[in-house]
Amino acid sequence: MTNNNNKDGVQHDLVQKVTDSYAKSFIFEASDPQMLYAIRDPMQNKVYSCKKPYGVGSKLHIRSRCWDATLCIDGDTSFVFNDGSSITVQILPEDALRTVVLDED
Repeated sequence: MTNNNNKDGVQHDLVQKVTDSYAKSFIFEASDPQMLYAIRDPMQNKVYSCKKPYGVGSKLHIRSRCWDATLCIDGDTSFVFNDGSSITVQILPEDALRTVVLDED
């Protein structure tokens, strides 16, 4: 790895290597029954805390405690998700990706 420090002292090659490694750690096989979740802007105060704002799982239950909240799925689809709303997202075996390979003769 070359040391390409510039005037700000940042080793851009190292930053790129760490970023790539981190991003690749979130890629799953299509047959792997798990999902990655991230809680953006979690509510944190003396009453509520978010101990694990991101992680991996096969079942996730979310309950809103916000009066003006939005639930966003895949960074694209959003839903009004105000106080009292709840959702359970789960990966089941029947949701597995089915693939057929056709032989070329």
